[in-house]
Amino acid sequence: MTEQERNTAFKAKLAELVVIVKELHGLAKLCFPHENPYIRSRFGTSGDIYAEIKEVCRYFGVDF
Repeated sequence: MTEQERNTAFKAKLAELVVIVKELHGLAKLCFPHENPYIRSRFGTSGDIYAEIKEVCRYFGVDF
């Protein structure tokens, strides 16, 4: 597999991951009494996983 083929395959899988992360982000924005802070700290608007995925998408030119 060449570098170009690998990057193309990575971008395709990254686009699939974006769909899932957006769904998780939507769930993280819901507020419930006695909520688990882990969900918001990872997938909320300021969450580290959410921010990292956005950064990877920006680097590879994938729409987020």
